[in-house]
Amino acid sequence: MRDHGSEPLGSRSEDDPRTSGAGGRRSFLRRAVGVGAVGLAGLAGCTDGATAFPSDDVRFVVPFAPGGGFDEIARLAEPYWETHLPGDASLVVDNVEGGGSAVGTGQVYDAEPDGHTLLFGDPFSAGGRQVVTDPGYDIPEMRYVGHFSHEPHGIAAAEELGLAGWDDFVDRVDEFNVATQGRGSVAHLAPLLLAEVTGAFSADALNFVHYTGTGEAIAGLERGEVDVYPVGSASSALVARALDDVEHFLMFTDAKTGEEFFPETRVYAAELDVPNVAEYIELSSFQRFVAAPPGVPDDILETLREAMDAVLADESFREEALAADRFLLNTAVGPESRELAERKLAALREAPFPSVLEDALGE
Repeated sequence: MRDHGSEPLGSRSEDDPRTSGAGGRRSFLRRAVGVGAVGLAGLAGCTDGATAFPSDDVRFVVPFAPGGGFDEIARLAEPYWETHLPGDASLVVDNVEGGGSAVGTGQVYDAEPDGHTLLFGDPFSAGGRQVVTDPGYDIPEMRYVGHFSHEPHGIAAAEELGLAGWDDFVDRVDEFNVATQGRGSVAHLAPLLLAEVTGAFSADALNFVHYTGTGEAIAGLERGEVDVYPVGSASSALVARALDDVEHFLMFTDAKTGEEFFPETRVYAAELDVPNVAEYIELSSFQRFVAAPPGVPDDILETLREAMDAVLADESFREEALAADRFLLNTAVGPESRELAERKLAALREAPFPSVLEDALGE
């Protein structure tokens, strides 16, 4: 982890990502969300003589329905952005649903490149659509501020299923109703890719029930409308696990990491004797990134990065995130966020994934 007090602010280069480290479970979570900087006033709002940024409210687009992990983290962070951005502008969270995040992503991509419109998205759902359709945006062209987490995803399941383990899950997968946050969402695409990558079961065996967001999907699991929910992130998995009669069945990580941070999970995928499971774990890891439209000037991007650095370093924000079980693991501020999103998009472009995505998303 970066030492907040030892590095002169002006010594950073564009290629110097600010990343978090690891440690004991709760202390790790404190440190993982603690990447950031203090004493940032020297650069905040500097625009080389132009109108100070921000000059108006900042629209923070969450391309998913209210009630999910993106929405909760965005609203937890909202007052801290307002504290650490220069001036007295407000940050306004705006849920823009549709297309598995494509609608909101497109709105930000097309917005005025002045830093007053930001996206809080992920490359898995938005990128999957970009591989097989023309959604009107190009994820790598956006200006990346950073990401609030990069974490494994998992599978929550109703305890009444009595799943004995991975083999039992695979043998019975055609019996389950599988919840998603909507067509083209992470929970829709992830199990399709899991079937393709591992060959453990047929994608045709999956019975999907499409909801309008994470909150509705978890509610459907609680009501017994669905049996399984392939949650996109570790924190959402723990929210689902908190429901009565729901277990955190599987986490796509190794046993060491799983037992340290997610000890109530029954199966850690890296320990399974399943073909290509390591490839799938890398592909499916979840990134909550913040990005601005293409063309945002460097000085405004730097102001946004300095503000996000300070948000992630804010003790009160870290405490609130911890209390809400929103794990901000492996945070970063800087170009590493774009590089990570590009790697995921490049992987999705490799055969056989485009055909899987076409079947799922083709109109």
